[in-house]
Parts: sequence; C-alpha cells; structure tokens
Amino acid sequence: MKNRILLAILAVMVSFPVAAQNPFEAYKKKAQSQFNDFRDQKRKEFEEYRRRANEEFANYMSKEWVWNDSCEPVADPKEADPQVIPATVPETEPLLMPDLSQIEESDVALIEVDNVFEPLPADPIPEPIIPMVYEEQTDEVCIAFDFYGSLCNLHFNPSRRAVLKNSWSAAVSDMWKVLSRKAYDNLLYDCLAIRDQLNLCDWGYLKLTGAAAKAIYDKPDQRNEAVVLQSFLLNQSGYRIRMGRSKDGKLHTLVSTADDMYGRKYWNLDGTHYYLAEDDKAPGLYLFDTKFPGEKSLRLGIYDEQNLEQQMSEQRVLRSARYSDLEVASEVNLNLVSFMNDYPSTYRRDMPYTQWYHYASAPIAQKVKDEVYPSLAASIEGKNTWESVNVLLNFVQTAFEYKTDNDVWGYERSFFPEETLYYPYCDCEDRSIFFSRIVRDLIGLEVVLIYYPGHLATAVHFPTETPGDKISVNGKQFTICDPTYKNASAGRTMPGMDNSTAKVVML
Repeated sequence: MKNRILLAILAVMVSFPVAAQNPFEAYKKKAQSQFNDFRDQKRKEFEEYRRRANEEFANYMSKEWVWNDSCEPVADPKEADPQVIPATVPETEPLLMPDLSQIEESDVALIEVDNVFEPLPADPIPEPIIPMVYEEQTDEVCIAFDFYGSLCNLHFNPSRRAVLKNSWSAAVSDMWKVLSRKAYDNLLYDCLAIRDQLNLCDWGYLKLTGAAAKAIYDKPDQRNEAVVLQSFLLNQSGYRIRMGRSKDGKLHTLVSTADDMYGRKYWNLDGTHYYLAEDDKAPGLYLFDTKFPGEKSLRLGIYDEQNLEQQMSEQRVLRSARYSDLEVASEVNLNLVSFMNDYPSTYRRDMPYTQWYHYASAPIAQKVKDEVYPSLAASIEGKNTWESVNVLLNFVQTAFEYKTDNDVWGYERSFFPEETLYYPYCDCEDRSIFFSRIVRDLIGLEVVLIYYPGHLATAVHFPTETPGDKISVNGKQFTICDPTYKNASAGRTMPGMDNSTAKVVML
C-alpha cells in the first residue's frame, strides 16, 4: 500500500514539470505560427509592391522614347600638362636625420594651401526593394560562366528565356513584364549572392550582370535581349538605370554613377549623369527615362578586397637603393590585374583632381599584404616615425623603374597599388598612390596627395615637429614626401614644383 502511494506521488512529481511546460510550449508554437503568418503576409505585401512597381515601370517603358544627344567626354586634365622630368638627389648626399625634439622655426618652410578637395563619403550599397529568397525549382539547370577567373553559376531554365520581338519600346516593355515573373527570381538571387561571395564593388557588379546576361543569351543575335536582361538585373538590385536605343536598333543599358568618368560620353538627365554599361560610342540615343522605387547611383570606389579566384603572377623582387637589406618579393593576382585593367578613370564632379582618390583608397589584397608587408615592417621596426617614413619613401623612389604612361601605354592611366607591384614601369601618380597606401597601413599616419601641373606627390602628417617643406591643410601640417624625387628625404620638394599653387586631395 505504501509503495503504491509512493509511486503515485512520484508520478505526480514527474508529470508536474511536463504539465507546467505544456502551456508555455503551446504559447511558443502559437507565437511562432503567428510570426510566420505575419512574415508570410508581409512578404506577400512586399512582393505585391514589387509586382506593381515593375508593372508600372514596364507600362511607362512601352511609350515612345525620347531622343537625347550625348555629352562629349571630359578629358583627363593631366593630358594637357607639361611632362615633368623626375629629379634625383645624389646617393652620396647624406640623408637628413634630425633630432625631432629640437626642430627650430627656421628649419620649416610652411605654406598654407587653399585648393583642397575632400571627396564625399560613399553612399550605402544599393539593395533590392525587397529581399530576394531562393526557391528551388526542379526544372532549372546550372549555367556556368567565367568572371575574371572565378567560376560562377546561375540557376535557370533556358526554355523560359524571354524573347524580344524587336527593339521598339512596346517589345522591350513586354520582355520586361516576362522578366518580372517569379521564374527569374532565382537568377536575380544568384547574381546578388555572387556579388556577396566575391565581395564585388558596384563596378564589379555592373560587369558581373553583363557577363550573366550574356551567359543566358549567348548567341550573337541575342545581343538586345542580353541588354534588357542586364538592365533588369541592375534595376531589381537597386541601381538607377535607364535604357536607350540607337538609330540602328541597338539597345543599351545606361547607369547613373555617383562619380564621373574621364574619356566617356554621357547623358545628362535632369542633372544626373548616365554612362553606357559598355564603352560604346553612341552619339545619341532614344531614351527611356523613368524612376524606379529606391533606385541608387552606382558607386565607383573599391571599398573592400575583391575576392576573385587566385591566379598568382611570377614573383618579382624589389630592392631599396639606400637600405640594402630591404628586399621585397611580391606576387599579385592576375585575375585582379585584369579586373583593374578594365576599371574606368573616375573623378568627383566639379572636382577634377580627385581621379586618384579611388586608386589610393582601394585596399591591398590580404595575400599581397601577407607577402609584402612583413619585409617592409621589419625594415622600420624600432625606428621613429621620421625614420620609418624615409625608409618606405626611399623604397618607393628606388625599387621601381620610372616611365611615363604615354611612353608605356600611349595614353594616361593610373595604377591601383597591386598594379604598381605588377607592371615593370610606373610614374609619379602610381608611386604616390602606392606610397600613401603603405604609410597608412604600416605606420598609421595620415597622408594627402599633392598635385602640381604634370606631377603628383604626397605629404604626410607627422605626430611631432619635422623639418623641411610643409603645407598646412585645414589647420593641420603635412610634410612633403615625393616618391618620384629619387633619394630625396621627407621635407624636400622636387625642383620646379610650387607648393603655394598645389592642389591637395584628401584621403
């Protein structure tokens, strides 16, 4: 009897927590169910919003497009400048190694600079008006294509390819309506996923969508369909695009950019500049110009490392002339070099000397840092900032061979830091961009670019007083450091350069 009573009590004790948990579990399931219903309902509302936006956009697209002449390209201002022949300080001349605690006013030549360009911060990356969700489709196949050495895959059913009857507005509108169906959502999702996977900048995504569209429409006579598809992918990804038709019936994708491009024709639509996605030479176009909800301009900076497939170059050894123990072995990603070779020369509108900003602001790939930076860091270990800057300055002055762009390329172009490590020759802007990057990365000092007619140099903000030539920018002193003035120490301006008329680009 006692045993039965004890068992009954134990049964109640064991079952009590379960019974007590049941209401909570029931509430949890109910709350999750309500949340799922809410989420599904909201998603349906978002999808309906997107559907209506595309339908309205396509209806406007069906109307007659208006002819617009293109604006003439803006020439790189450096092209008209006189060629500056780099100067050299004799190697026998001793390097200035001052006692930084005893710098006198007579040791400093300070000039106030008024021509200062401060590029605006970048806008957030464009995004779709609703988050894209991948939904598996059993009839889709995997379409592979190469993007600067990286293998990319798209999920799509080729039998669903929208057909463009002709290049007139009504036909383009009909194709847009087909592209707006759910059958193309996975294709858009894949493009956005590749953008994230490769960490692509906006220019990279522009090139990616073009490659994706050509992978879907891979026949020569499907060129116009590929243009419409690229326009759709960019538009649905949040980018401000317009479409155009030439007099010979060719369709074109036009993109609005936050910065302008040198050497490319553009269209000015209510103060917004649009450039062709492909560098064509159309003198004018019939344009479709209608806004889409949430659209944003394409940003032309490279703010993060581009994660393209690695295909490393042959090793290159670079040595400093003054510091014989400073030797750097470098390799760069050839796929990244190809990508950068296609990059346009850009500038902030009404600020024509900011074209070097994006090059100097781009990061160096981590793999390159891992190979190059340890040797550079070891060469400045234990040295003060003055000595450290001079070590890096002499390395850039003497490790690279100088040739002008016109001599090498036949036209003006600038290098991203990796390109300077790759190509056998470089000029003043390439050295200044590279020097500004390694000083900021390895020493943590603020650097500005200084433009004279036909020449680019840098200036470094030291934490202590330093001798030599300086400029004052917004109340802060920067010491001249010229990566092209061979063997010159910090604080020396190359002969013929006038700091009082220099233009400064903040980084």
